[in-house]
Amino acid sequence: MTLAELQAKVFLGLNQTSTNSRVTSAQINDWINEGYRRIIKATEIPHRIVRTMKTNFYTLCSDAGTSTGTTLYVDDASEVQAGQWIYVNNGTCYEFVKVASISENTITLESPGLVNEFTDGDYVSSNMIFLPYDFHSLAGRVRYEEISSGSQEGGYLNPLGRVTEQIRQGLIQSSGTPEGCYLGEMDFYTESGLTTDTGTTTSCIIDDGTAVGHVNDYYNGWLVVNETNNATARVLDFVKTSLKLTLNKTIPNQTNGNSYHMERRLLTLWFDTIPDDQYRFWIEYNRVNELVNDYDVPLFDEDRHYVLIDYALWRAVESDPYIMTPEMAQFHKNNWLGGFRELKIDYDNPLDGSVSFRLDSDVEDEEPGYWG
Repeated sequence: MTLAELQAKVFLGLNQTSTNSRVTSAQINDWINEGYRRIIKATEIPHRIVRTMKTNFYTLCSDAGTSTGTTLYVDDASEVQAGQWIYVNNGTCYEFVKVASISENTITLESPGLVNEFTDGDYVSSNMIFLPYDFHSLAGRVRYEEISSGSQEGGYLNPLGRVTEQIRQGLIQSSGTPEGCYLGEMDFYTESGLTTDTGTTTSCIIDDGTAVGHVNDYYNGWLVVNETNNATARVLDFVKTSLKLTLNKTIPNQTNGNSYHMERRLLTLWFDTIPDDQYRFWIEYNRVNELVNDYDVPLFDEDRHYVLIDYALWRAVESDPYIMTPEMAQFHKNNWLGGFRELKIDYDNPLDGSVSFRLDSDVEDEEPGYWG
């Protein structure tokens, strides 16, 4: 079934359950995709491979002032984001600190910030980058090339598994050319208290000036949560000068003055040493699939598509206080869980070995992304 057909069957199921439901089509779309992501996370169904390029944060302290405490002055802050861990070194000592916010080329650090003083020419780097929002798993080794050499010298990073706190602390003991990489946990960061302004449409937001993204593309991949209309969308593009956020889908009834917040939910990649220069990293990855267009079809067998209908009906009945038969939520939840187990039986031992399931409990975790 296509996404449009799935949505129609969910509406039909709601009408059979209750005639006074106030669930919207946007909510149904979100719930279908929520269930789909949970199935994709619990499987290794082949994903479409995507290639992207990321650049690590590397710059020098500027002559704008002495950097100490929670204030760090740098030559170029375009590659850094709030919540990112950075390394500051003056040749005698180094410190590992976390970014709180950025304004142009002035970085505010989380307290207590820097203990020592750093001046013009001291270098600032990070061995942490954020992966695309639709990252599922690596499709091959990460290739890197040095930018400053002009010769595009580089090589491939060895995948080293998942980073732990103990490993992360050891990664700051040396600097140089990265040779390996670790996958970090999902990074959560929220900007709250935002409102829409004039020019807002259902598929874009013109912010009222409270969004703090300091460069173009800063919010790309973030999730927009319209609190007024209880709806979400993904940021496709951000333009700093106009404070315009282009969304991946429409938010019904979105108008000027709506309240919203933005959430960054991205996996991270950590290098096995602090980069001593700026590098390009070419990453081929399997993407988390979402059903976006009306004609999009789930990757698993059509005979099992009904599990997405039951998942959406479970979430709809559970969340809508106007539905007079709340016991149907448990009914559809049981159908969803039973359908998932049948999917597991289908794909536990495929003849071509292309699909395998991890633990049954993985389906309870809604956040996509894993090492592979």
